[in-house]
Amino acid sequence: MVARFSCFVSLVALLLCTGASVTLRAQPQLLITRVSTDWPRVEIDIAARCDGALQSGFDASAFTLTEDGVPVTDFTVDCPPHDQQCTTVVALLFDVSGSMLGPGIDGAKLAGHRYIDEMRYALDETAVIAFSSTVRAWQPTTRYKPLLHNAVDSLVAGGATALWDGLHAAVLEAAGRTNADARAVIVLSDGQDNASQRTPAEVRDLALRHDVRIFAAHLGGSTYADLEILAAETGGEYIRTPNAGQLAAIYADWAQTIFQCFRRCTLRYESRCADGGQRDLVLRLPGLCGKGAAATGAFTAPGDTIGRPFLPMRLSSTHSMARRDITVQLSLAQQVEHTNLYPSQLRLRYDTASLELRKVDVPAVSLIRGVRWSWQQGPGLVQIQTLDPALMHGSGELFELTFRTRDTEDTLCSQVALDTWTGAEGCLQPAVAAGEVCVYPWRDEPLVSCDVSPSVTLGWRPARQDYVPSPFTVFARFDNNGSTTAKNGMFVVEYDRASLRRVRPDHDTIMYSAADVVPGSHAAVAWDFEALHRGDAATVPVCIRAQFDNHPDVFCCSGVEVPAAGPVLLCSVAAPVISAIPNRGEYDPMPFPVTVTVTNTGRSAADSVRLRLVVPPDLALYSGEPEVKMLNPFRLDPQAQGTLHWMLAHGPTPLRRQYVVEAWAFSPGADSTRCEVVVTIPALEVLDFRVLLQRSGPLEFCEGESVTLNPGTGYDRYEWSNGDSTRLLTVRASGTYSCVLFLGG
Repeated sequence: MVARFSCFVSLVALLLCTGASVTLRAQPQLLITRVSTDWPRVEIDIAARCDGALQSGFDASAFTLTEDGVPVTDFTVDCPPHDQQCTTVVALLFDVSGSMLGPGIDGAKLAGHRYIDEMRYALDETAVIAFSSTVRAWQPTTRYKPLLHNAVDSLVAGGATALWDGLHAAVLEAAGRTNADARAVIVLSDGQDNASQRTPAEVRDLALRHDVRIFAAHLGGSTYADLEILAAETGGEYIRTPNAGQLAAIYADWAQTIFQCFRRCTLRYESRCADGGQRDLVLRLPGLCGKGAAATGAFTAPGDTIGRPFLPMRLSSTHSMARRDITVQLSLAQQVEHTNLYPSQLRLRYDTASLELRKVDVPAVSLIRGVRWSWQQGPGLVQIQTLDPALMHGSGELFELTFRTRDTEDTLCSQVALDTWTGAEGCLQPAVAAGEVCVYPWRDEPLVSCDVSPSVTLGWRPARQDYVPSPFTVFARFDNNGSTTAKNGMFVVEYDRASLRRVRPDHDTIMYSAADVVPGSHAAVAWDFEALHRGDAATVPVCIRAQFDNHPDVFCCSGVEVPAAGPVLLCSVAAPVISAIPNRGEYDPMPFPVTVTVTNTGRSAADSVRLRLVVPPDLALYSGEPEVKMLNPFRLDPQAQGTLHWMLAHGPTPLRRQYVVEAWAFSPGADSTRCEVVVTIPALEVLDFRVLLQRSGPLEFCEGESVTLNPGTGYDRYEWSNGDSTRLLTVRASGTYSCVLFLGG
């Protein structure tokens, strides 16, 4: 014992010395230890360290996450404190092949006994399994330590190494306890597999499917790569050691890791793009150690592109006289939120009888500015290729094509249209609306045409209780592709004031100080609007008119698709004042009612309205009432309200207590809403009725002798189990005796 203690002290001193000389340990560290998918759910296990110590207790607001550069905003984080005590099930898997004879099997037994000794009463279950040429369960899962120790003592070495078969059986054993907080396999082996029917991929898939982590200790001088990869992919750990004497310490450390739910934080979200491509993850924890840290990871999405949603695009239209340079823009037809356009190849066709392609540009305001790209020209075709992913947000131009209009004797109208669009990755299928170019014979006059922004489709966002996007923009571009200047332009917007509210500019009419539009140039105008909440869906037109002194009015319109506004739930919760009545030893009222009222302030009915009461510890729902109740009637029309009641109870407490009781209201299509009330439980002195019966002598005596039982003094009444009502009871016969005591009420 003394020698062991001396070694332990020396080791601590060495570690302290080493830690003092390595200043990097004081830096924040964030690691992604595992990424698993159960499509569309993605789980990311992380380890955050500060000064080398694991940190926990974070919530989702502490992190930022991107997938292929796209911000992920809807994720949850489960990051319990590291002193949380988890229920566990672990399969101890031992290599008992012939090569384990001697120190190997001795070290394995010491490690197994050490893990079993660390097990906590009523929290941990363990199985003992061994493999050589075959697999044998020496002890199925149990909490009973003597059975587990006996199983470890029974291990005998001899035979080949069916490692993957053993791991497959051990994972199945651990997976059988689905109610455990943490499930794991701890495997010890000194060699490589040479006798299994199973494969590492089968073991990995089974472990990931059942959330079983594999901790692998490898005895030997070289790393077993397949085993190391398996441990990493399942969120476990791999340790190689040539010294069997170190195994017991390794197993003890792993025990504490598993007992604390793997000391893990887990982030979960749903991914959307099943295109078979790799998704790169960047996770940031800005507040870690006051400095912040980042970690990277990746996963491969499944390949399923059937039913891909469309990414609406459009090619602009214009009118022009012959002999002029015109531009046709390829633009996003509606706003997107942080959407990747993956490397792609698109081919556009145009009419060579009226148009001659001069160049292709990415304008300064392009959504893909900075992306590598190239273009090639063919007869009546232009091929454009992007080489990098482009993270797009909002709406606007991608490419700009410049054409020279050819001479013509008659007006020629033709389309610039998409021929093909191909890309290896991405779940958005580009849908490009063709643009029309009309070329007129040369005349000595202005020729103004209008290209208006495409129709805007609004969505109702329950979380904002408003439409999105809000505000939205309607813009128009007026090109003069004639031969002379269009004089004194003035631009007027026309819209339905009962459906839309103009946000900016302040007027319906825009007049520029330099209002002339010279040949080959353009004027652009825009207004921002908000949609007013409505109870029915409608398409609302917005029209823009351009007026010139020497040109007929030019008029173009766009539509705004406005859905019906959804329900908006508001709730309130009320509870009575609770009083203590000392002479009765009770509260009034008790149990007490909690009343929740929910009101639909929106423009649409709320269906299937449910209310949930969140009851804090020490308060209890009375008579088994459910936490969640359906409103009756369950439908709330606009401006209607409904009420539900719960009964809560609280036992006497010598100290004043306060609790926050939360209520949540839910309905499909409406954002959940929260309300709360503070409940005060006053102090109430409670007499302690715990009584220990005293006796005057031993409870075993000979016939004719007796013993006196005494419950104590100060009570109003005594009722003994044999019918006596005296304070002291003299017992002369064998039996079980009890006394009921009364004091006041």
